Formats: sequence, C-alpha cells, structure tokens
Amino acid sequence: AILEPISATRLKGDYKAGKRINIKKVIPYIASQFRKDKIWMRRTKPDKRDYQVMIAIDDSESMMVNSAGTLALEALATLTQALNLLEVGDISVLSFGDRVNLIHPFGQPFSHTSGEKALSEFSFEQKTTEWAKLIKSVIQMLADARNS
Repeated sequence: AILEPISATRLKGDYKAGKRINIKKVIPYIASQFRKDKIWMRRTKPDKRDYQVMIAIDDSESMMVNSAGTLALEALATLTQALNLLEVGDISVLSFGDRVNLIHPFGQPFSHTSGEKALSEFSFEQKTTEWAKLIKSVIQMLADARNS
C-alpha cells in the first residue's frame, strides 16, 4: 500500500503486561481468583501516518503552453486536499525554474488560506528550468526538515 500507517497509537489486545488496563477484563480477572491475568492493552497495529511530502511544480514559461500551468495548480489543490484527508503528515510546496522558491514549508498546516496563498505565488514567467538547482535544493530542504 502507498503511504502506509507507520506509528501505532491505538491500544489493543489482552496481554499479561502492557500500557493500560482493559476495564472490561478486570471483573472476570477478579472472579477467576486472579488466574485470567490478561487484562492489559498495548499499542500494536500502526494506524497513524507521519510522512514529509514535498510537491514541486515547474514555474517556467513552458507551463503556459496548452494551459499546463492551470492544470498543475488544479492538481496541486486536489492532491493537497487528499493528503490532508489522509493525514499523511507534513506537506511542503515549492516552485522551480530559474530559481527554487519555497512556497509552503514543512511544519505549517496546509489549510485553505495557505493553499490560496500558495496558488497565488505561481506566475509561470521564469525563463528556464534548472533541474540541478532543484535537486540540490530539495535534498537540502528534506535534510533540514528531517533534522528539525
């Protein structure tokens, strides 16, 4: 599966030792003269996602051909809404062309207002697309986000 849950947050199960007592098992435990001692719950199955997703969109003039820029911004809006519904973790958006511009950094929630601000940052007027500069910047940004 894509973007599988990686953090366990729910408590489950019947164990001899664990994090929290299962109240439903206490009375049978006492009634069994303390033999049915599997009354504890643990965090077992992962159910929370904690990823860092970075979305990069080309902001060069070539994206104006056949309204590719408009399509890319619509895809950005749809993708960020889906990622927020899945609660994947941190989302970052950047544009690239002559220069790399961080539009929405990691660590800030991606809301409707930040989405509107992000969409207004794209102009599709940069002259060239510098792929090497993009890769270097992405590697540095991901390393910085991982360390903080």
